[in-house]
Amino acid sequence: AEHPRRPPAADAPPASATWAAGAELGLWSCLGFALQSVGLETTSAGRSAFLLYLNVKLVPLLALLLYGRTSPPRTWVSALLAVCGTGLLASDGSPPNVGDAWSLAAAVASACFILRLEAAAAGAAPPEPAELNAATLTCAAGYFALLAAAEVGGAGGAAPVPLMEAARALGESSPQICYLAVVTTFVAQWLQAYGQARVGAQDAALLYALDPCYAAGFSYLLLGETLGPQGFAGAAVVLAAVAISRGGGGAGEGGGERREDEGARTSRAE
Repeated sequence: AEHPRRPPAADAPPASATWAAGAELGLWSCLGFALQSVGLETTSAGRSAFLLYLNVKLVPLLALLLYGRTSPPRTWVSALLAVCGTGLLASDGSPPNVGDAWSLAAAVASACFILRLEAAAAGAAPPEPAELNAATLTCAAGYFALLAAAEVGGAGGAAPVPLMEAARALGESSPQICYLAVVTTFVAQWLQAYGQARVGAQDAALLYALDPCYAAGFSYLLLGETLGPQGFAGAAVVLAAVAISRGGGGAGEGGGERREDEGARTSRAE
């Protein structure tokens, strides 16, 4: 007999399923952060941002390769436009370097995160966004702790970092760490999990392509930096790509039916 104070929840996933999804998503999240951080040591922030948001192109490609999922032509057109637009925004004329390769690897990890998040959020018994986000962040924090312990201990032949020096560096960086942990990680990933229960991975990736435009806006407001003609052209191309993705396709292209299909599958998450 069921407990009288707790009605059965047929659609609720077991805690183990939520933690299993969180462990995988946390791994992709950790890889994305770590690989981009390594890349930023040797490449420019603008170029790294452009390479990272190649996940706009990688998401539909990986969806096709891994799941056999085809995308309507407008998705490919939008992805190509988004890549070209972010390229215009971020082009700084410097030669390629090893940091570019690390940033490209971060883009692959980011694309995998988006795809696997869609699978977790749109399953037969999807976890609540807050629960999935908590599991993801907890697992990602565990992976980062392992990486930090390995660095302090001198794993991989690197010189060990004195514990007091590591603690001092951590204290000096605490405001930045808190901002990254709360705003750009906890809040952003909760919103991402909530949104992707209602939007497909391909369309979500195109919306994420707006990041270079956000970066340009905040750099103007906070740092007084302005875009040149090439930057404004790139921002316009990215906005056009997102407009095509979200409103350019009709039912004949398969976009309308696909979103309705996903809405039926994911409405249980609400």
